[in-house]
Amino acid sequence: MLGHNHGSIVTGLAAIDRQHLKYFKLVDRIMQDLAQNLPAGKWFRALNAHVITHLQSEERLMLQAGYPRAVIQAHRQQHLWFRQQLNILMHRASTLKNIRHSDLFDKTSELLIVWTAGHIRQQDHTVGRKLSAASRAQQENCLSH
Repeated sequence: MLGHNHGSIVTGLAAIDRQHLKYFKLVDRIMQDLAQNLPAGKWFRALNAHVITHLQSEERLMLQAGYPRAVIQAHRQQHLWFRQQLNILMHRASTLKNIRHSDLFDKTSELLIVWTAGHIRQQDHTVGRKLSAASRAQQENCLSH
């Protein structure tokens, strides 16, 4: 996975971790095609569909865990910004008239790898810890009855 450290994307939530792994596999396909000057539109579209589902799952988990609405809204704003940027990249990839492949490669790498890995480390790990702690407490509560 483009030299990416798998441990840095592990949140401790199996479903989210599987989605992150799928995300980075799709990103790898995009980056490989861009590096070879091949069209990557189908991979961008697959990634976009996956991102929509993933972000909805993540926000739903936060809501179920009792996160304050303001925190969820702030997290959602980051997701909306990311989706806007992804849509810009998808548009540029589909036209390639206004941008060179190397520029698209750099911009794609910056958003899809660097920004996302930072978001996972800074935001999603916190969600994972909170949800894991809530799950453990719920399990212990069930065991004590």
